[in-house]
Amino acid sequence: MTAVNDVLEIDGTCFRIIWQMENEFVLFPLYHDTLELENYSAEQIADAFKNGAAKNLRDPYEGLRMSAVSPKLLERAQSRFDSIQELVSDPRLYNPITRKAVFRDAAGGDKKLLIKLKRNLLAFWKKGLSVTALIPESGRTTGIHSSGRKGKCPRSPEMEAHLEMICKKYLLKQNHVSMDKAYIHSLDEWERKYPGTPAPSRTQLRYYFEQHYTKLERAIKQNTAIRFNKDIRSLRGKAADMTEGPGGIYEIDSTTDDVYLVSSRDPNQVVGRPTLYIVSDVFSGMIVGINVTLESATFNSASDTLYSAFAPKAEFCRRYGVEITEDAWPCSGIPAQIVCDNAELMGYQSDLLVGNLGITLHNTGSYRGDQKGNVERLIELIQSSVSEFIKAKPSKVKLKKAGAEDLRPYATLTLSKYMEIAITMAIACNNHLRDYLPDGYPQDGKPSSIEIWKWGQKTGRNCLLNTISIATIRILMLPRYEASFSREGILASGAPITSLRYWNSELDASGAFIRNSTPYRPKNAWIALDPADISVAYLFDEPDNITNYKVCQLAPQCSQYKNMTLWEGQHLNKSRQEAYKAAQEEYDQMRKKANRKVSEICGEAEKRKTADTKEAKKKIKDLVEARKEEFSREQKNNRRVPAPNSSDAEDSASGTSDNALSAAAPSEVNETSGMEQSESDYHYPTSIKDIHD
Repeated sequence: MTAVNDVLEIDGTCFRIIWQMENEFVLFPLYHDTLELENYSAEQIADAFKNGAAKNLRDPYEGLRMSAVSPKLLERAQSRFDSIQELVSDPRLYNPITRKAVFRDAAGGDKKLLIKLKRNLLAFWKKGLSVTALIPESGRTTGIHSSGRKGKCPRSPEMEAHLEMICKKYLLKQNHVSMDKAYIHSLDEWERKYPGTPAPSRTQLRYYFEQHYTKLERAIKQNTAIRFNKDIRSLRGKAADMTEGPGGIYEIDSTTDDVYLVSSRDPNQVVGRPTLYIVSDVFSGMIVGINVTLESATFNSASDTLYSAFAPKAEFCRRYGVEITEDAWPCSGIPAQIVCDNAELMGYQSDLLVGNLGITLHNTGSYRGDQKGNVERLIELIQSSVSEFIKAKPSKVKLKKAGAEDLRPYATLTLSKYMEIAITMAIACNNHLRDYLPDGYPQDGKPSSIEIWKWGQKTGRNCLLNTISIATIRILMLPRYEASFSREGILASGAPITSLRYWNSELDASGAFIRNSTPYRPKNAWIALDPADISVAYLFDEPDNITNYKVCQLAPQCSQYKNMTLWEGQHLNKSRQEAYKAAQEEYDQMRKKANRKVSEICGEAEKRKTADTKEAKKKIKDLVEARKEEFSREQKNNRRVPAPNSSDAEDSASGTSDNALSAAAPSEVNETSGMEQSESDYHYPTSIKDIHD
């Protein structure tokens, strides 16, 4: 039931009911600065409520009526109410036809009084139809275009336009200057525009700037959108408000750690700074996954970190020499959502990962670390906790300019030992106390991350998924490539090593590797490679069934990559490519020299040829005899056994070999010496016809 002074919203506009005449209501638009009214019948308002077009609102000026004010202000409000009391009780005021006559009679021709009456009436209707609605509001200016206190430069449109220009040009931009510098520019600009006239003072400039632009407007214009959203804007809640329980949202982030490591083989050889990865749970603030690697921020290192978050922690910690129970780090399973940087988890591999595991992936904006502030804080917590025990860490000043000491020679920790330290600190940090506790958390409960996690699981708020085995998850998180089939095996298209081929006996028996126009080959298949051992690959030939995969071995022609890591295989492949390139260059040089020699021989032959007068038919007729003659001459110049009186034979053969040669075949020597007298008896056959002859 509606009544006078109620606040309603009808079709998106807020009204206050200020008068009722029988079955009709007079409504004042609450946020309008005019005295225009609207009339609604009771039936219209009832229909609007029934159709959902109208609803009751809380009076935004309700607190004004309950506020405590001084007697002096209340007296001024009562004086204002007395001046309009006869107006608000006159029914003619609410009729647009007779409203002007009411104001004319009340003001008696005094324009200033008319303005004052309208102003008081507007405040009365707007703020609640009571005396308190007319209480003066302190701290507000009475003029919209006020330019501050009076100075040597009187207020004028030219002065206000000048101050507005100075504010926009020097103060309301990202690389803004100070107020003092802006005032110096203001004096210079004014002198050029209006020479010889007094310029606005520094106080007038500051007053204009502060009165015409709110703090919010100044902050937005003076800072980039990224800095405003990250460091300046007001905070409206916590990230934990967006999740219902443990595993609802995970955050992952990485950073180059502040420590130098040494080689596991040579403790005196520094290998540089590692990359620290952390995965945290938003609901509890607990570290659920950790990884330290010498690899840069890539999908491979990120997937290893996510696997540590999904897998049980006891076996994971045991690999690095840390013995714990599952209850000491009780987090394993697949989360509902993952928040990450707009970096390593972008691409088709991450799309396949989240699609197969049912995870929703959210990428933060560029330079918006505040959108995953929980994991950022935990990374800083671990680094600060370990920093005091490590001497070999990067200097905070530039070595060459500031003369700081290079601490890399003091490095002592290997990658595995630092991983052990990181795991130990992560378990300890999971017991840190939280300022923000979820709704319903027991008052006597320990406010630590691990206890909040356990409480969330006990109360049925667990959001983790455990429908897929951990072994399948590990394979699904391996780098994947499109599988291409040929006679040589399965090719991982797009892999870093292009010469890798894999073989599977089951597919071989089905005819997947047979060269045929219509072979049996899986469609839309993809193959996963383990960067730690490329001897084995995993083929997913049914895209709709991620739990069914085939284990493939290296093809025989790729046996040189057996038991190698992906990095070692890339190094071997690169070395072979460089060797092949060098051999190819050498071969090209030899071919170039050979081509040059052939060209010279052909050119000399062209020069040696004389003028020919013999007819073509005669040449063809004499071809057979000429061929026999040339072949016989070739045989004479191509002896198989040197002649006894040959100088070459005397120089190359010993006495024993000479005797053996003369005793072995005397008849051959005689036949050879008489070859000139009987050419046709010893020539090689040149055709089938010659053989029979």
